[in-house]
Amino acid sequence: MIDLNIVLILSLFLFDLVEKQTRSFKDISVCVHVQHKHHKDFCNTIPEMAEMRNKQVILKDYVSGFPKESDMNIVDSTITLKLPQGSNDVVLLKNLYLSCDPYMRIRMTKDTTAELGALTPGFPLTGFGVSKVVESGHPDYKKDDLVWGITNWEEYSLVPTTGMYKIEHNDVPLSYYIGILGMLGLTAYVGFFELGSPKKGENVYVSAASSAVGQLVGQFAKLHGCYVVGSAGTKEKVDLLKNKFGYDEAFNYKEEPDLNAALKRYFPEGIDIYFENVGGKTLDAVLLNMKLHGRIPVSGMISQYNLTQPEGVTNLAQIIYKRIRFEGFVISDYFHLYTKFLEFVLPLIREGKIVYVEDIAEGLENGPAALIGLYSGRNVGKQVQPIKGVLVKKYRFVDGVLVNSFLEMERGPIKALTDEGSENPLVYPVGPIIQTITSSDDDANMLECLSWLDDQQPCSVFLNNNILINVQTNVWPVLYVQHKHHKDFSDTIPEMAEVRNKQVILKDYVSGFPKESDLNIVDSTITLKLPQGSNDVVLLKNLYLSCDPYMRLLMTKDTTAGLGALTPGSPLTGFGVSKVVESGHPDYKKDDSVWSLTKWEEYSLVPTTGIFKIEHNDVPLSYYTGILGMPGMTAYAGFFELGSPKKGENVYVSAASGAVGQLVGQFAKLHGCYVVGSAGTKEKVDLLKNKFGYDEAFNYKEEPDLNATLKRYFPEGIDIYFENVGGKTLDAVLLNMRVHGRIPVSGMISQYNLTQPEGVTNLAQIIYKRIRIEGFVISDYFHLYTKFLEFVLPLIREGKVVYVEDIAEGLENGPAALIGLYSGRNVGKQVVAVAHE
Repeated sequence: MIDLNIVLILSLFLFDLVEKQTRSFKDISVCVHVQHKHHKDFCNTIPEMAEMRNKQVILKDYVSGFPKESDMNIVDSTITLKLPQGSNDVVLLKNLYLSCDPYMRIRMTKDTTAELGALTPGFPLTGFGVSKVVESGHPDYKKDDLVWGITNWEEYSLVPTTGMYKIEHNDVPLSYYIGILGMLGLTAYVGFFELGSPKKGENVYVSAASSAVGQLVGQFAKLHGCYVVGSAGTKEKVDLLKNKFGYDEAFNYKEEPDLNAALKRYFPEGIDIYFENVGGKTLDAVLLNMKLHGRIPVSGMISQYNLTQPEGVTNLAQIIYKRIRFEGFVISDYFHLYTKFLEFVLPLIREGKIVYVEDIAEGLENGPAALIGLYSGRNVGKQVQPIKGVLVKKYRFVDGVLVNSFLEMERGPIKALTDEGSENPLVYPVGPIIQTITSSDDDANMLECLSWLDDQQPCSVFLNNNILINVQTNVWPVLYVQHKHHKDFSDTIPEMAEVRNKQVILKDYVSGFPKESDLNIVDSTITLKLPQGSNDVVLLKNLYLSCDPYMRLLMTKDTTAGLGALTPGSPLTGFGVSKVVESGHPDYKKDDSVWSLTKWEEYSLVPTTGIFKIEHNDVPLSYYTGILGMPGMTAYAGFFELGSPKKGENVYVSAASGAVGQLVGQFAKLHGCYVVGSAGTKEKVDLLKNKFGYDEAFNYKEEPDLNATLKRYFPEGIDIYFENVGGKTLDAVLLNMRVHGRIPVSGMISQYNLTQPEGVTNLAQIIYKRIRIEGFVISDYFHLYTKFLEFVLPLIREGKVVYVEDIAEGLENGPAALIGLYSGRNVGKQVVAVAHE
């Protein structure tokens, strides 16, 4: 793992345009090796005139594994300092500073999947730089203008003006324009503010926090009023984070054998925003520590770039449980914000409210060492490569420089300025004085669950059979505890006639694939009378019970689902359709039909929180466990609210014949999309094409290479993937997503029965393709239920949407029906009919 940041700079188009043009003009006196179709080869049009030396850093060959300095050559080429005739949109530049950036490693691989294109062996490296205009063919750029943009790793470059920015503010170091005032600063700004959507008081974690981007994210977050923790790979960098950049806390990740435990120590309440620079094991640990509705802007995954096989991330299901938004970005999509960014950051620099550390290597000949050092964490701060002899001239006329810092803190820059033989003035590090303020928290031993309960409003939490339900947030079950402020109504039932109450009981916690024998059918008894004083509970007779994949998660003792585990010896809990026997709430009357969370038993006493009265009886009641209930709402919210579909887009649905999948496909077709689904049997594939109207469908069990299969069905890529499966399916999908694709995550059923989930290795695609992955829990969208019914009921009545159910008769057949769901035995929505009314 390397403690540095990556920023993926330009879109595929811009990289292609810039790189191919710069190749054509790299050495005017030499023939062109690669010619771009839109740009004339000027080799033969250059007049005979004096040539200049042009030192270059050349990529020798494609790189596999960790790059080495020997993968690059320093060569002396020549260039004529005159624009080719007719060059209207190009400029001849003298390069002053070159930026060493992590993304450059990706482009050294021949078969890169980054979609940015690979560099070509035998040609100079390409990256961001600060340059001075020697001659211009464009009216916006004049001789001696200072600019920043894409250039070549050489002393002089002929480049197109596309993506070039004129430097208007000269009261800051020029090198800042490849750092805090350039692409990297804008990356920190956009990632934190635009994608992170921070709120004052939130908890922020930054990996590779001392890097070019990380040092800025932390300072932006502190200025915004957040609590900020960063990680880095050396003591020197950790000290920098706390004493110079103002991080609240910082740690050396190399000294933490259990990163999950370390994050719990620094974030006992969880992380709201994680600024992702590293990937791999760091991301895996962070996912376990994210808070509900957390955001993860993905700037880079530098720990993965030198691996032949990236590390698999196994905790992605947390995205669902915690409703996490996980979004990659490429900064070229946000260059329109550059003026706004400068208005924000320049005053902060001038007023000393923000600082920036650079690690400057002197001379192009030291470029390979500086770049390679980036990947092993040798740099401290932003790694910059100045071209020898182009430091600001006035600097060398001073007698000495006083630096308000420690030598130990600024060793790299000070050494670069004071090396023997340098013409630079002496540098005197003279400070600073630092005062450390410590505090203690005497409430650390307070039980979190009890603190949470005490913070709730009166009467906002109801305890029924040891399941707490928060009335305000609709989160269930939160905890399995008894608390002094919350009464258990089961003790208040008066003695009177009892009736049989058949139940499906969880025998014990489940490990691996569940079996029918993990569940018991028992005959209990219940008194069909509400407890006295029960104002917000109802007694229900259950008619239909819903078999849903998430129920498997609740059978695990140490579940990380954030939903809480079921209790062995108690009935299963899930959604169902019921009839009111008696009500303590004025909104619900005897004989009303409702759907809600209930228990797997004939009769249940439940709170009214989250109960929906059934007003439309011209459709089968069982539909309220499916198309008109939670699965229908899941399909609707996931596709329309998170998927944000556009007519003509390409949609892929996994587990497409299930309760949710069959609806997503039909909604997408009605919206004018091209839709492909996958299922596990021929019968289900036929159902997808012949009943649900999918354009194409395939049996994933018959496809040995899912990546190739998806390329076959989606040669132009996937715009929306409705995620129900996870694991290897998600890995293949990521390789086939289009730029700005969306992945609403409803479930990951392939992972629920595994003791160790499959690792997903292609997550870097999220950055390259700017993909947004977002998990959701449908209770967050119940406020849309009326709107949803207005949408779907006419479609059902007009026959424009169909729904297939797989109904098991009798509660005694419930275990077989539920277990069959996990092996794919069901065809359509799996329902258990308990009683018919």
